[in-house]
Amino acid sequence: MAGLSTAIRSTAFLAVFACWQIMVYSQELLEVPERETLVASDSLVKEASRTLAKSHVQGSEQYVTAVIALAKSETEPSRKYLLLKQLMDESIASGNIEVTLQTIDVLTTTFNVPRYRLRIEGVSMLIGKKKELDARTQCVGLLISSIREAIDRQDFATATQGYKVGLRETPKEAKKQISQCFVKLKRVLDEYESMSRDADGIQKQLALDENNAKANEDMGKYCVLVTGEIDRCKNYFSRSQNPRLQKIAALESMDTLSAEDQRKLGDLWRDFAESQPEGCRSKPQERAASWYLKCVDTMKGVDSVIVKSRIEAASIIDR
Repeated sequence: MAGLSTAIRSTAFLAVFACWQIMVYSQELLEVPERETLVASDSLVKEASRTLAKSHVQGSEQYVTAVIALAKSETEPSRKYLLLKQLMDESIASGNIEVTLQTIDVLTTTFNVPRYRLRIEGVSMLIGKKKELDARTQCVGLLISSIREAIDRQDFATATQGYKVGLRETPKEAKKQISQCFVKLKRVLDEYESMSRDADGIQKQLALDENNAKANEDMGKYCVLVTGEIDRCKNYFSRSQNPRLQKIAALESMDTLSAEDQRKLGDLWRDFAESQPEGCRSKPQERAASWYLKCVDTMKGVDSVIVKSRIEAASIIDR
């Protein structure tokens, strides 16, 4: 009975947590303002920060709370962004890991910028400042997880940046883990290079026979995994001999879908993603999550818990 009670509590927690995550990530994120707009707002933001620093010790919990509250209340996106970015820079300069991560969380739940990218930026500068073993270990762990997520997100430039920092700044015992990230990065890049190289040959096959089932399936996969062109992949998948890919094409081509079909389409994309090489799954995972988000509010009971957990598993939560 105790085990059953624990399981019920765990399921309830999962449902509540997933609801909160969906609420946060369903809201419309602001785009990061253009550089010219940020420059125009810079002096006003610095003046506001100086004013707050007069009543609160800079870096103190009260100061951090006041800056975040001011940023949240600010209606002008450029000032909102600059207040948070300045707080992040201040916390990095003082070597405060907790405030750095707290500010990154606020930034990434407000603006359309990936969390892993800001973490690599922040941790890259923090590692050199931290001499204590526990703090350096925490920084290394954050860097490695962020590099892995950048690879999964196909953001190879950011992953490479993090890898270089890791080799340069991390302790000797952590370099093996950093090197493992590079092995994964190279494997994924090789996979993409191979798919891109094969694409020319596949197109030639289709030029000779547009109904070549294997060529259509391979070209559809290329469009999804490499270029992210869902509209193009539908045409190719529809001419393949794979029933699941044909079903994806048919549902994606419909103007309106019932909640049941939205769930079904999400499952099809999820299964497709799982069948692809590791590191090449982010685009179909995101597509699956987008369909789950459309139908999640209509799900009830166990179905609701399952769909919410799949949204989380699709890696759209911790951007």
